[in-house]
Amino acid sequence: LPVLMGARQPRLACPHRGMHRWGGSVRRCMAVAVVAVLVSSASPALARWRPERREAIRYIETRSGNVSFAVKTPGGALVDYRGRRQVAAASVIKAMFMTAYLRRASVRSRRLRDEDRALLAPMIKRSDNEAATRIANILGPKRMYRLARDAKMRRFRYTRPWGNSLITASDQARF
Repeated sequence: LPVLMGARQPRLACPHRGMHRWGGSVRRCMAVAVVAVLVSSASPALARWRPERREAIRYIETRSGNVSFAVKTPGGALVDYRGRRQVAAASVIKAMFMTAYLRRASVRSRRLRDEDRALLAPMIKRSDNEAATRIANILGPKRMYRLARDAKMRRFRYTRPWGNSLITASDQARF
């Protein structure tokens, strides 16, 4: 899925519904992404698909704000526009918090407990900042940088408050 970064809130570009702020439609977008991956892995033609970069840039030029984007194609190529420009992570970092939390040694090899769900669910379902801060306090910067390194995120910079951490569209597409 393309990640669009702009002067406003980051948004998820969902192919079946247009642009969405992070929220209730994320599950539908993720389902579409899973189907796209499954279909593309079965079809050599889809594996060679390339996004219409020029058309996307033309659209961006009609919008206000300073927008960048990155798309990782089914074949693994990264296509971007201003993809290396760092912007404040805002709530986009919450997906990284969830991933880093689930990778913890005390969590990764077992089923999620009710307390794990109670901690993660508000952050993911309602974009709850207090829950995100609790998770950030548990994780610390070391786990966030390890996740970024493992995802080959080259320009990620973690800071507190966490919403001011720096990310790029290209790094998010790699993640």
